[in-house]
Amino acid sequence: MRTPHVKRSLVSGRAPRSTDSGSAKFPEWNLETILSTVDFLDTTNVGVILHDEHGVVLECNNTAAALFGTTIENLVGRTFLDADWGIVHEDGTSFLPQDRPEMATLRDGRASTGTILGFDIVAKARRWLKVNTCPAEVDGVVVGVIASFVDITTQIQHEHTMRLMREVNRLAMTTSVDTELFQHLCDEIVAFGDYSLVWIGEASESDDGVVHICFSAGRTEYLYDGIVSTLEWKENGVGPTGTALRTGVTQVANDLKHQDNYETWCSRASRFGLSSSVAVPFHPGGRLAVLSIYDRHPFVFDPVTVEGLEEIAREVEHGVTAQESMLTIRSALEETSVAMHALEEAERSMGRSEQRFRLAFEDNMAPMVFSDTDDLAVAVNDAFCEMVGFSREELVGHDFTHFTFPDDVELSRESHESLVSHRANQVRYIKRYLRKDGQTIISEVSRSSARDEKGNILYFVSSERDITAERELASQLSHQALHDPLTGLANRVLLEDRLTQARARATRQGGLIAVLMIDLDDFKGVNDTHGHLIGDQLLSGIAERFQSVGRPSDTLCRFGGDEFLYLAEGLNSSAEAEEIATRFLSTLDEPFSFGAVEFGQHASIGIVVWDANSQEGFTLIQNADVALYEAKRRQKGSYLVFDPSMR
Repeated sequence: MRTPHVKRSLVSGRAPRSTDSGSAKFPEWNLETILSTVDFLDTTNVGVILHDEHGVVLECNNTAAALFGTTIENLVGRTFLDADWGIVHEDGTSFLPQDRPEMATLRDGRASTGTILGFDIVAKARRWLKVNTCPAEVDGVVVGVIASFVDITTQIQHEHTMRLMREVNRLAMTTSVDTELFQHLCDEIVAFGDYSLVWIGEASESDDGVVHICFSAGRTEYLYDGIVSTLEWKENGVGPTGTALRTGVTQVANDLKHQDNYETWCSRASRFGLSSSVAVPFHPGGRLAVLSIYDRHPFVFDPVTVEGLEEIAREVEHGVTAQESMLTIRSALEETSVAMHALEEAERSMGRSEQRFRLAFEDNMAPMVFSDTDDLAVAVNDAFCEMVGFSREELVGHDFTHFTFPDDVELSRESHESLVSHRANQVRYIKRYLRKDGQTIISEVSRSSARDEKGNILYFVSSERDITAERELASQLSHQALHDPLTGLANRVLLEDRLTQARARATRQGGLIAVLMIDLDDFKGVNDTHGHLIGDQLLSGIAERFQSVGRPSDTLCRFGGDEFLYLAEGLNSSAEAEEIATRFLSTLDEPFSFGAVEFGQHASIGIVVWDANSQEGFTLIQNADVALYEAKRRQKGSYLVFDPSMR
């Protein structure tokens, strides 16, 4: 326990961690209460900071110091009014010191919840924190503020990547010229991703190793002709961008100041405030190119972010391919239409047009369909047959209702009606197919009508793209952001969202909700004796037992370390919450066995029950933690329902 200096100050009648700021000291508190509070600060996984009435840090736990990239000794005595904190809003704008939630609570006397702020740590990536604050009172007098911090960096990075990917998809669907697409891509990555510099380079077709800077946005003054080469023996060819072009593999440089093979650009990057970069090779239209992105912070490009940027590069490749295909098809159709005005000329040019059409349609990598005004397939190419798993003979002359996902049949019909009724010349939508082998695939459809000179519809052209893998990736990233990787249970982010919804339902419909905080007794001894592998297996086994006795309508969350949180809804009495706690404790009666290792494990539970008339809707988890601590103090392996007197 990290408390010797606190104990000394209490013995002498002083408040914990007095500072030189001139702030008022807390009145003399009960010794047992203060020591219990310090014990709590040193065991929780949430960063907790205690400020006096001037905002000066009086006490904090190890988690808070780690979140801010410093030590407890350096944090105590500081105030968030100091100019070197560098706190920003979620949109990247500066967070004025006086607007910090801690200072607002001191000023207004009101608690705050869910404030998101970014904090720049020296030599590390920006960290995103969610902050809750509440006034600290002694005998009814506000004497300071307590702030709690939760690290949500992974969630914010995931949201930024998905928002950027959606914008790139929009650009790929709406721009008709690849040069516009590339410049818009650079602009949007800088704007939506908040990166310092983005540029797209293309390798020369000759053997001179020249990399041409084709498009750029942001701190473009950093760039100059000949900045990168693809030749390994040249000094400017061994950096991340040249290596990515040469090897075809994404290169990440998360610390440019100390990056190997970066001496050529190190001082220049520092002068322009660039600290990390990633170079993603891609092949738009069959050409060898690279997407280079720089950020002012080090260690920005983690695996999730890099995977998202690589997916964006693939989307650009698909967009360029679709543009070139549509241009080729339009050209072929225009030639065919002109040929119809003169039979003699048509006979001479038909062979050429048909050949171009065959190349543009039959050999196209994009799945394509020609259909008549009754929506029956007239022609399909190999790519479409491969996507849906049916042969040409099974498709031509039929509509696609029999292998369209039932919920999407009406969507296909409405899109066809929009074209037939002249309400639209082109429609875009997402639909699902049931492949012949039973798999469900998701397709992005772009469909337009071909008309004669009088405006009569001749046929419809559909160009499609299989986005099943893309949707699965997005779903996987979303699941990873909301679930614990070890146990598969909900994580804190998902639990807080479910808790907000549960309070809203209880307010509208009545009934009680309960939060049960479960902490494993002496779990540290398992890790110390048997190792972390057995410890992880034990956590997974406990999670499975808890799930087996939980209710389907409730949420079980791994809150961190050896703590679990259970949210129960629709209760009629506090006794129902106690019954759930009893079931959880009973699941641990049987010992666990992993190979030759067998041992018992017990837990303690703190319970808090809430209804719409309660005044403490935003402190449920904190109150459950208080009840848990009191349960452990009285008798381990038991549960206890929260009572305000426990504070």
